[in-house]
Amino acid sequence: MMKTILITLILAIAAPQITFAQVPWVAMPGTPVYSLEQWAGNVMEWSSPQTSTLWCLARERVHAGPGLAYYHDRVFRTGDSGLSWQEAPMSNWNNSTNTTPASGNYITEISAVDAQTAWILKHNINNRVSSLLRTTTGPGGFTPIINVLPAGFARIHFFNSTVGIAITTVRAGAITWPIQRTTDGGFTWVAVPNSLGATVVNTLGLHLGPKTGFASTLWQTVGMNLLRTTDMGLTWTVAPSSGAVTFEEDGLHGMSYGYDTSTVPYTPKLKRTTDGGLSWTDIAFSGQPELTAITAVHGLPGTYISTDFRYPGASNLALVRGAISRDYGSTWQVSYTNFSSGAIKRLMATSPTHIWAATDLGDSSPNQPMIMRYTGVALAAKNPLGAEFTLGAYPNPTSATVQIEGRLQGQEEVRIYDGVGRLCQQEKVSDTRRIIDLSSQPAGLYHFVLTATTGLTRSLRVAKTQ
Repeated sequence: MMKTILITLILAIAAPQITFAQVPWVAMPGTPVYSLEQWAGNVMEWSSPQTSTLWCLARERVHAGPGLAYYHDRVFRTGDSGLSWQEAPMSNWNNSTNTTPASGNYITEISAVDAQTAWILKHNINNRVSSLLRTTTGPGGFTPIINVLPAGFARIHFFNSTVGIAITTVRAGAITWPIQRTTDGGFTWVAVPNSLGATVVNTLGLHLGPKTGFASTLWQTVGMNLLRTTDMGLTWTVAPSSGAVTFEEDGLHGMSYGYDTSTVPYTPKLKRTTDGGLSWTDIAFSGQPELTAITAVHGLPGTYISTDFRYPGASNLALVRGAISRDYGSTWQVSYTNFSSGAIKRLMATSPTHIWAATDLGDSSPNQPMIMRYTGVALAAKNPLGAEFTLGAYPNPTSATVQIEGRLQGQEEVRIYDGVGRLCQQEKVSDTRRIIDLSSQPAGLYHFVLTATTGLTRSLRVAKTQ
């Protein structure tokens, strides 16, 4: 405990350029900052394939006179939870609304599978050619693996070092969304046949929104639709979506968030799913969720944090606010309201101790950190649901059967996932049936997710030996 307190104090002291005002966000020492000569910028995309690893793609804009603006794209990464960062300037380009022609290269996508291996999409403004680059040695090692892509790739996501998907651009009137798949690290691509079956995608809103994925699952918002694959891109489903989405580590529980635009003023709107996004129900919530970004906190079932911001004056320093829910979005508590810095527009929580925020740069806010780390105590409790909800397994490790220990909520459904996130076993448990047989499963680490009829979800890890 003393070690944790000491580290927190050191991090707070090491970032004197930020006034925290008792806010839990800390700029880690050495975190990339927006350059002094830039006047606008944002973190466009990021990827966290491992708890301690974070890759980011950021863009900065330099004001260069009427009708012309120069842009600078940057890729940076940490592999040790933010203690050190490596960066590679990737491209410079310009855009003009007057007579000066646009030129250069810009980056739109990044996907990573570990601290060394990542891919980016680069587009050439002059010849409209797109290329795919990969590195296996960190940010400084990106080299083209396909100089001219076979289709208009708009999104990429890699599940491991060999298997990935690309979602391509679509023509007006299309009824399915074209998806490409690779099994050799991106060198060759094959169209996924009938990827969405006969389901009609709403072509009135074809905007590709945020994506989120882990293990073998990926969710991609497309206008008012949510595309999902659970088998590394082989098959897909599509369901209506009312906004941005975030999912818990079981891949089933999640939240959709946005505003109800039929009211004046707009009112917050939250929806809940327990089947991975195939169906959604409205959440009747109390308190005030902040809706710029919401993330599920992996490792704490039912826990979500949210953020929002506003600009109260001419200084362009955003007033950032935060809230937390521990009951699947039903009630929200304010966690902070007085953080003035760059606007926080992205959140990611890969564990209770690894929660990241990505900032945007205001016009008069130079030298702001691009990434911050959550150090608050609100998520520090190991069991926020209370000791009476704690579950265990005995024996653990086991060579065959395992018994669930702890208070069950009637009959609960158990989903068992292997080490790469594949669902390999599913059954029911109750007070009169607590034993689960793993004898048919190979040796390895398994993730048990128990879901009660009330919506309560708990998880535990079980090691299986030969």
